[in-house]
Amino acid sequence: MTFGILLNRYIASLVGRTSHQDYCQIQRQFFAAPEWRDRDAATVTRYDVLLLVQSLHETKSHANKVLGLIRQAYYWASNTIDYTARAPLYDGVNPAENVKRYACKSREVLMDFAQLRRLVTNFDFLDPKYYTFFTLRILVPGRIKELCTMRWTDLDLTVGKWTKLNTKNGRTHVIPLPTQALVALQMFAAMSRHKYPGEMPAYVFQGHYGKPLLPESARKIWAGFRHDLQMEQIWLLDFRRTLASYVYMNVKADEMLVKAILNHYDSRPCAVYTRLNFDFLAPIMQGYADWVWSFKQEVSDARTSSRFVAD
Repeated sequence: MTFGILLNRYIASLVGRTSHQDYCQIQRQFFAAPEWRDRDAATVTRYDVLLLVQSLHETKSHANKVLGLIRQAYYWASNTIDYTARAPLYDGVNPAENVKRYACKSREVLMDFAQLRRLVTNFDFLDPKYYTFFTLRILVPGRIKELCTMRWTDLDLTVGKWTKLNTKNGRTHVIPLPTQALVALQMFAAMSRHKYPGEMPAYVFQGHYGKPLLPESARKIWAGFRHDLQMEQIWLLDFRRTLASYVYMNVKADEMLVKAILNHYDSRPCAVYTRLNFDFLAPIMQGYADWVWSFKQEVSDARTSSRFVAD
C-alpha cells in the first residue's frame, strides 16, 4: 500500500467529522507530491517524519497537525481489517510514533465586558439568519458544527429546548434555550415559513442545495463582522469559552454544572444526574443570558437618555 492510498483511506473514514476537511487540506499541501504520495507506506521512516516536522518549526501548531495526521493514519490502518487479505491494512512500524510534538501555548481568549457590549449591541446590523446564529453562539453551549447542523426537528420552541443527538462525545445533550435565544429562533422560524411556504428546510441555518451551513461560511461572516467591530483577536471558537467562563464567574455555577452545560464528560457518580437535569440547568442558562443581554439594554437606555437630553 502506498502512503497516498493509506492517507486517502484514513481521511475518507473521517467524512462528517470536523477534522476531515482540515486533513484534506494538509494532504494537498504536504503529501500530494509523488515522493510522498507514491511511496510504499512501509518505507516511510522516523527520519522522514522528523525532517518534515522540523522543517515546519516556525509554525509549530501546523507542524503538530501534520505529525498528527501521519501518526493517526498509520494507527488507524494498523487497527482496520482488510478482510480480503485477512490482515490489518498496515502491519508495520508507525514512523510517527514517539516523534515529539512542539510545545504550544494554549490560546485562552475570552471577551471582556466592553467586547461583549460591542458584540450584542451590533447584532441588529446582521441579517436575520446570522443575527439568530450569533445570538445562539453566545447564549447557547453548542459547538460550531453542532450549531450549523441544527435541525428544526431538534428544537422544541414551546418549551425552549434543543436536543443534540449527535455530539462529540456521543452522548445526547439536552440544552435549555434562554428566552433571548428562543425569541430569536421563533422570529427566524416565522420568516423561514414565509420564505419556504411549501415545506420548511430541514436545517435551521440552511446552506446551499439543501445542505447545512458550512462552519467555514460562518467563520467567513464572523471575520467580516469582527473586523467591523474592531475585535480581530476574537475567534468564533472564543464564544464557547466566553460562555463557560462567565457562567462560572458571574452566574456562580460550580465546575460540575459548567461541565454539564458544555456536555463535557464527568466520571463522578453524581455527575449524570446534574447533566440530565434540564429543569435545574435552565435557570442557570437564563441567568447567564440575562446578564449578557443587560449590556444591550444598558446601551439602549443610554441612547434613549441622550435623546431626551438633546430634546
